[in-house]
Amino acid sequence: MFRLNWSLIAATVAWLGALAGGLGWVLQYESAPGGQGVAPAVWPAESNVRPGPGRFTLLLFLHPRCPCGRVGLEELSRVAARYVDKADFYALFVHPPGAPGDWEGAGFRAGADAAPGVKGLLDEDGREANRFGAKTSGLVLLYDPRGRLEFQGGITVGRGHQGENPGRRALLGRLAGSERGFARNDVFGCPLFGENPPGAEGGRP
Repeated sequence: MFRLNWSLIAATVAWLGALAGGLGWVLQYESAPGGQGVAPAVWPAESNVRPGPGRFTLLLFLHPRCPCGRVGLEELSRVAARYVDKADFYALFVHPPGAPGDWEGAGFRAGADAAPGVKGLLDEDGREANRFGAKTSGLVLLYDPRGRLEFQGGITVGRGHQGENPGRRALLGRLAGSERGFARNDVFGCPLFGENPPGAEGGRP
């Protein structure tokens, strides 16, 4: 006579519940935007990044150990390849206060420098991030040639996901001159000032 193994059934149900809960957390995390600070409406004179005369200036803030930051950098590379003649593109890698000297690694920054039109910069102690109110990796700020903020937000569809999205469209529209005025979009990424963000592989980029 067949007998139900209730302990096995209970263990299976518990395992399935944990799996569903974990999957739900991952999906929620990937689609939940990060926090945004208040970026200055006009380019701050105290910034160490100097805008080029008559050009747009774009800043991308990145956490070197945030895996989704690579997607943001890839998206920026595509934009820079199209508008390198109109804008200066910077990827700023935040080095939090108190972190070891080699904490951010070199590979991620080298990838930024290898992207056409993008210059990778180390943001020591997160000074520029604080100056521009950046809180989440993947934040993009676009300033027009007169130093006015035109775009703030992310240019990815979600954490670590590429694809068409409102942020990228708004950014491209302003660089092309087809859209004017300030636009804001959600940004998806890890907190800039955490040493080991969720999803980091071994704490390395």
